Amino acid sequence: MTTRRPILRPLHRLLFLSAPLAVLAACAGGPPPPVDKTISPEEQAILDEQQAKAEDHKKRQELPRLMLDLQTGLQKYFGMVYRSGPPRVEDNKEKLARFLQETVERNYDLLDRVAHDFDKPRNQAIAMGALGFCIGKDHPSVLDTLMNGVQSPETDVSHHAVLGLAMLADKHTTPSVLAAVIRDTSRMAEDRSTAAWALYQVQLQVVDDKLAPILAVWREILEGELDEEPDEAIITAIRGLGQSRDPEYRQDVERYAAHPTPLVRMAVAIALGRMRSDASAPVLLGMLDTSETNDNVRLAARKALQELAPGIDREYDVDEWRKVFDRR
Repeated sequence: MTTRRPILRPLHRLLFLSAPLAVLAACAGGPPPPVDKTISPEEQAILDEQQAKAEDHKKRQELPRLMLDLQTGLQKYFGMVYRSGPPRVEDNKEKLARFLQETVERNYDLLDRVAHDFDKPRNQAIAMGALGFCIGKDHPSVLDTLMNGVQSPETDVSHHAVLGLAMLADKHTTPSVLAAVIRDTSRMAEDRSTAAWALYQVQLQVVDDKLAPILAVWREILEGELDEEPDEAIITAIRGLGQSRDPEYRQDVERYAAHPTPLVRMAVAIALGRMRSDASAPVLLGMLDTSETNDNVRLAARKALQELAPGIDREYDVDEWRKVFDRR
């Protein structure tokens, strides 16, 4: 009968090196001598450095998967941004935002390096968009990284950096960086509109004495021909002026009351309602009249008139509304 030799299984290197000690201990008939595990601070520093390098190497090996997950998450999230939906959809958006935030926080150092890797613009673009989901106060350099990314000659990098700035919504964002994209007629309408949306997100975080440069951008967008700028940028500019609640800007907004796009006309009505100037009543009455074919625009005009005359509602009766303002 043939005796089968035992199969030697591969062992961890440290176990392999400790094998002779185990043999000696067995021969001596007692346990191995205790190992002094005390190490110096210098040795600990070396071990920590080696561990950090190993973890960094592991993350670099996982980079393709990380980029794919972030790209998919960003596409889904920003696909939801412009669409309001039932609570379930909003819950999904919040969960997706948390996933992106947690993923970015876990991989911040790696993503920061990728965002500065000009040799791989596709990964750089994804990193730019993702970094907008980090907590700015914990990573103060993110704002500069994203503003520099907006100025990249790579369109995809610039676009994702704009998205990152929109999510970061840092009040210290320099308005001119985003305004340059909005003004650049060589860019796609989507890019310019996204830059306007990002600037509006920044406006929501800015206090009164810092608003002037942003409001100037909105007025610049609205001063041209009615069809000169993308509809989305026009809507954002109107919302931005309305957000100021300053009637000084009502005429900038009123000239868009007859814009061919219903969403623009709705934005006009809402902005004028926020400004609460009786001088806008004639424009709003015109938007309430049956000559306006879009019911949502008429509803927005009615609500705006209620803002101008608090506590009063004459529904869709233009004549009755006119009497209200004739008496004021």
